[in-house]
Amino acid sequence: CIRDSLWGVKLTGKQGKNGIGLFAALDEETNLIFPGSQESDSETFDFETDDWVMRYRRDFGETSAVGLLATSREGRGEGSDYYNQVAGIDGLYRFRASDSLRFQLLGSQSRYPDEMALDFEQPLGDIDDSALSLEYVHGSRNWNARVRYEDVGTDFRADMGFLPRVDYSQRLAGLERVWWGDEESWFNRIELGGGWELTRDQSGQLLEQEWEIEAGATGPRQSRYRIEMSTWERFYEGVTFDGLSGHSWVSVQANSDLWLGLWTLAGDDIDYDNVQPGTVLQLEPHLRYNLGLHLRTDFSHSFERLDVDGGRLYEANLSELRMVYQFNIRTFVRGIFQYSWIDRDPSLYIDEVDAEETSLFSQLLFSYKLNPKTVFFLGYSEGREGDQSIDLRQENRTLFLKISYAWIL
Repeated sequence: CIRDSLWGVKLTGKQGKNGIGLFAALDEETNLIFPGSQESDSETFDFETDDWVMRYRRDFGETSAVGLLATSREGRGEGSDYYNQVAGIDGLYRFRASDSLRFQLLGSQSRYPDEMALDFEQPLGDIDDSALSLEYVHGSRNWNARVRYEDVGTDFRADMGFLPRVDYSQRLAGLERVWWGDEESWFNRIELGGGWELTRDQSGQLLEQEWEIEAGATGPRQSRYRIEMSTWERFYEGVTFDGLSGHSWVSVQANSDLWLGLWTLAGDDIDYDNVQPGTVLQLEPHLRYNLGLHLRTDFSHSFERLDVDGGRLYEANLSELRMVYQFNIRTFVRGIFQYSWIDRDPSLYIDEVDAEETSLFSQLLFSYKLNPKTVFFLGYSEGREGDQSIDLRQENRTLFLKISYAWIL
């Protein structure tokens, strides 16, 4: 979670079976996530930090590898009492083409300034903890299987990454059967499977348990159809909720230039703001269209509404348009435009909220590849926000320049 860096440098390379990556920066502002087992908080602080990340990987065998990871973030000035350091080992071992095992073991040491720790309900003084992840995957022509175990300690922190949740252990298992069509079949592939997931906090409290069954198929014109149904039990703020929900996905390549897709979700959900049950509906249509050989457009829209006993809690919309014009193999221009608007019923909320909220984000990026090893980027972005009483107003804007160069040893 890094932004507004005064300077930064990144170096990556590989020689033979050895790969290394190094990133270092002086951050002008410090963004921190204060994670928990059920929710997290975040804040931006004015003090500077010295940041670095180091990654080493060693390949062995034909497709296996082991690696080392270390990160450090230390505050300056008012934040001199803050630091976060992480180190660990991870790897991938392939028993054969269809079976693999991934693992990662990390340890962290952290400290927050006393005032920050009290404000965000964090431990005082130095804290340390660990995180473990194990995953076994089997993938063959007719069967797919997956088993995963994760355990993240209460005081584990990884502030150079995105870690919104700690204090939990999770077990997951899934199995899928695959059937293949022939030249006379209406389908290319059919899948049928299911899964189970169990999550508890470090004290043993059940946080979530879910059972899921799913079916899918692929057909002509790269069409894809999938439906999933799940029954779940979730614990939040001292209340246990039960629910049944389902979602589906359908997509098709209508012709060489047009691709269409639709994702839907409906069923039981939780109003986390007011700790009560609700019912949710989500719709996400997608469209991708190529205008000639040079211009590609991607449009998507996300719609979500949540109903509770008292009525409609909120209705949210997010539209996004991405356009890329490829002048030639060296040069392209990209534009991203996102507009969101949210309508709420304040009478259904415990805390005070705005009845309306709007935002607009736009970004323009120019890229030029000088040669196979050197790329030049120039970009501009801005964000605007508004509510029921104030129209969209500019909140921030950024002009950035980046040059990337690769050395081949």
